[in-house]
Amino acid sequence: MITLHESDSIDFLSNNGLGILKDCISAEVIEEINGEFSLSIEYPIESRLYNELIQERIIVSDVGYGDRQAFRIKNIEETLKSKKIYATHIFYDLADNLLEDVYPKSLNGNSAINWILNKTQYEHNFTGYSDIDIANSARYVRKNGVQALIGNEENSFVNRWGGEIIRNNFNISIVNKRQSSNIIKTIRYRKNLKGFNFNLDFTPVGTRLMPMGYDALLLPEKYIDSPLIDKYAHPIIKILEYSDVKVKTTEDEEGFETIEEAQAELRRLVQKDIEAGIDKPTLSTTIDFVKLSDTVEYKNYKNLEDLYIGDSINVYVEKIDIDIEQRIVKTTYNALTNKFTKYELGNVKTNYATQSVKNENKLQEITLPNLLAIAKDNATSQITTALGGYVYKTQGELFIMDTDDPNTAQKVWRWNLNGLGYSSTGINGVYELAMTQDGNIVADFIRTGTMSVSRIEGLSNLLDGYSVQIGLNQENIDMLVSKQSDLENGINELETQVKINADNVAAEFKQIGGNNLFLNSIGDFGADNWKGNVQTFNSTDILRHSNSPSGNCFNLQNATAKQTVFVKNGIFTISFTYKKLINLAECKVKINGTEYVLSELDYTDFEITLDIVDNNITFEMISDTNNSCYIIDLLLNNGSQKQPWSPNANEIVAGAVKANSSGLEITSNTKNTKLLAGADGVRIENVVSEETVAEFTDTGTETEDLVVKGKAQIAGLLVQKVGSQIWLSSLL
Repeated sequence: MITLHESDSIDFLSNNGLGILKDCISAEVIEEINGEFSLSIEYPIESRLYNELIQERIIVSDVGYGDRQAFRIKNIEETLKSKKIYATHIFYDLADNLLEDVYPKSLNGNSAINWILNKTQYEHNFTGYSDIDIANSARYVRKNGVQALIGNEENSFVNRWGGEIIRNNFNISIVNKRQSSNIIKTIRYRKNLKGFNFNLDFTPVGTRLMPMGYDALLLPEKYIDSPLIDKYAHPIIKILEYSDVKVKTTEDEEGFETIEEAQAELRRLVQKDIEAGIDKPTLSTTIDFVKLSDTVEYKNYKNLEDLYIGDSINVYVEKIDIDIEQRIVKTTYNALTNKFTKYELGNVKTNYATQSVKNENKLQEITLPNLLAIAKDNATSQITTALGGYVYKTQGELFIMDTDDPNTAQKVWRWNLNGLGYSSTGINGVYELAMTQDGNIVADFIRTGTMSVSRIEGLSNLLDGYSVQIGLNQENIDMLVSKQSDLENGINELETQVKINADNVAAEFKQIGGNNLFLNSIGDFGADNWKGNVQTFNSTDILRHSNSPSGNCFNLQNATAKQTVFVKNGIFTISFTYKKLINLAECKVKINGTEYVLSELDYTDFEITLDIVDNNITFEMISDTNNSCYIIDLLLNNGSQKQPWSPNANEIVAGAVKANSSGLEITSNTKNTKLLAGADGVRIENVVSEETVAEFTDTGTETEDLVVKGKAQIAGLLVQKVGSQIWLSSLL
């Protein structure tokens, strides 16, 4: 049963609220361990309660097990025939609440989850429970409740204490392992079986393992062989780095007393990784019961429908005679037929607390809010007050320079596929500030809010110079706080370059260049490069079905939009995802004159391979009805294999910055203006009125107000301030 309730309802299990949503066309619940928990329904326009389906109200639905669950409406897409509703579990109300600065210290799981829930900015109805016994510590500064519990940050509950969340309306449990049955059922790895999709990856496999501790500490025997080494064609050597394993060099230093003790720890850690499956290929499996039910083999797999999220399934890979145990990590449930329609099998998102560490109580983060605030203010001041500069673009690179000539420019930002960097000595470097594609950042100073201490090379030596011994346990963190003022004074005197692995820096990059031969392939640049009527659309629902970070797509109108790409003759692949919104509309694409009808009302993948002999590909999007079909992740790539979506090599979409062949656009989250830079100059536009408020072009400068602090020359007239007087002088 699916019911609708007011937004402030808390007793939704004891009544039907505003009524039963008995006319649902579809109702799908998706749940992932430590991830998504959502409800999507479609409701017809003629039905009762249609007009009552509004944002923030609560829908209560069966989810396949236990109590019915509450979902809050977040997004509504209205068509001519129905409303399509996307709602998130009531748990995500905690995303609207804040932990300003809380610090649970040396608590077990149950105490920690309740500490977090009790320290939010305002009260709520959620209660917490955990069966995790280990004691740990974490600090949360300006994090919402969802981030603190299941976020991707290293100090989130599931990454610090471990565990898997169970969301039961207002009751939140995080347990060591979520499962309903200890019985493990077995299936065979088979290709081309309808309803099953197996993805077997041998890349991570290691069967001859070389453990290496701190300062290249090795075993005397060097290698440890896996029991499965003979299952493969030859030994697969992997080097496993355990940088926490070290031998003391001083009495106060953390580490083992002898080399023998450290080597014994290396052997233990290797065995732990073998038990975790480092000697087995990784396998991800999707079971689609709707498709499987159409096959004669369905009877052999029907018993899998008795399993629930968190349960295990054993997959036997006959080719290498290996069993791979997988867990159901994501489910799709049809709330109308009361059946699970899809299982996704794999591994639960890695919990940092379950990784191999010597001391589970280490607090592996330091927060230096004063330094960060100073750095933020300095960066904001420099970036927002910058004037001048020239954008220069080649086929594969973007330059922002202090002159318009690359040969004379000194201050240069340079972007290409290998990375980005800043040089103060011209385009050929040296680039003393750089981020490169191999995962390195080079800079004189790096300042951040939260940084993993154990992953900064040389930090212990750096801090020794200021008599601060940073340990990663609670006692030494308290010492760091007391010595923070010494650290702040000293850190500005350092000239040591710090090299940090890029996947440990909290930096957000979107899309910079790619292999897409289409230009403006999802409408990030408006109608650029398209002929005809082009409309774009953006929503969180699109993001769920898209590889694009922007969530943009094309929304077909009663028109034709066309783009022609000139290519070398050969094999090419066109792919996209589409969703028809209006059943009676006629939607299609035309590729080099051949039409393909788009008829599916759910998200559907389209892919076609072309053998081009006349050096051009013309792609047209056609409809006879406005707002009739989404075209998502449109891609044209070389070869016969579909590739993941990426933008054109000459396009950049990175946060507030967009750049393509037409120029550069920079927007702001705090101001209602945007900057546009093109071949003829720079303009500043009001994003609300779309009026140009200032422009600096090859034909002149126009602005409402101009402030000159020094002197100004205007048509032969010199205006300057001398003492307390203003002098006007003729230069003619």
